Amino acid sequence: WQATVIGREEVWKVHRRAAELGGNLRTGLEDSFYLPDGAKASSNGPMIEKLAEYARSAGREVASPAEARAMMGLAA
Repeated sequence: WQATVIGREEVWKVHRRAAELGGNLRTGLEDSFYLPDGAKASSNGPMIEKLAEYARSAGREVASPAEARAMMGLAA
């Protein structure tokens, strides 16, 4: 499962809580232009780094591309 939120501030609170509860995480500039500190994101990279930080702080690890494909039943 995952929670999808579009916005400026609330999106990061929901991402953090989803990570803590075991949900899948995704983000991109289509959801928000802003990072948790209010700075404008220049690309998806800093947003993905923040989600990885949230996952790791919740005791989880980020799936590699191969692991993600296997979880979804996709061919390599």
